[in-house]
Amino acid sequence: MNCVIGLTRKDAAWPSTLADLGYEVQVIEQSMRTSAGAQVKPDIIVTSNRLLHCVAFDCKGGKGIEQSQVKNYQGLTVTDLGRWVTVYDSSKLTHDVCYTTFHSNRDAISAQVGGFPLLAFSQEAITKVGKFSQRPIENEFDAPIALEGLRPPVNYYPFSEIDEDAVIIPRILRMLVQLALQTARGGESALSDATFTSEEIVSCLHPYWKALSLDQRSRLKERVSRIIHDLLKAERGFRESLKELEDRKGVKVLATLQQLQREAERIAKEMEMQERIVSYFGQ
Repeated sequence: MNCVIGLTRKDAAWPSTLADLGYEVQVIEQSMRTSAGAQVKPDIIVTSNRLLHCVAFDCKGGKGIEQSQVKNYQGLTVTDLGRWVTVYDSSKLTHDVCYTTFHSNRDAISAQVGGFPLLAFSQEAITKVGKFSQRPIENEFDAPIALEGLRPPVNYYPFSEIDEDAVIIPRILRMLVQLALQTARGGESALSDATFTSEEIVSCLHPYWKALSLDQRSRLKERVSRIIHDLLKAERGFRESLKELEDRKGVKVLATLQQLQREAERIAKEMEMQERIVSYFGQ
């Protein structure tokens, strides 16, 4: 998913192919009903106001696709998508469904996508099978896009509600320290349940919060709130350092910030090690 989102960003570390055509991410993992009454759930939907075109991407990690899903996507219409995406002239909106996969799976997947275009990612290039309906995007992907020397992006879509705590906790730790610093300047306390369960606070952790489905937002908010609650309960030293920072109110806070950084690094390393041990023993 990050590889596709990266194409919508202006970043020297990854091709900006979709961004150059005006595409932006509008919807992530939203289940929707087609006019034919079927359910589909694209991983990412990007739209371009410039082209009045949207692409619903379905990202595949394996070599198989359920043909019922392909059939459901074949029934997906612009009207169906128009309920979820916004362009300045919806009456002229067009769309494509596009599958993505790893290069090693390209041949197997391309035989199953029912005529939809397919983008395949390898360490060397992005290659395309099939055709997009709009000439500008078709032209951009018609020839392989070189990836040599580039690293797949990992931070555009940093985590989901199903990722391990070790993936989410470092971001939560940074957020809590920032909140405590704001409290010292007159903001709300980082230790208040009302603060860390608010959507405004949780949304700051995820750059694509607005694009997430409502169900995802709810699950992610619940997950983050639980992690913070458990973290502050278990890590008394970190909690006390947060409280000390909040109470300083204008006094020099460098020493306390340094202590919090050390605490945060320790917690993150311990959590990462714990996840590795659990993964190693298959528990």
